[in-house]
Amino acid sequence: MQEQLKPFEVPQTLNFKLVQTY
Repeated sequence: MQEQLKPFEVPQTLNFKLVQTY
């Protein structure tokens, strides 16, 4: 797993976190 967050991966991570919070 790469720790470097890319601009394109940022929205995906936010979406994933939002889904987990739901």
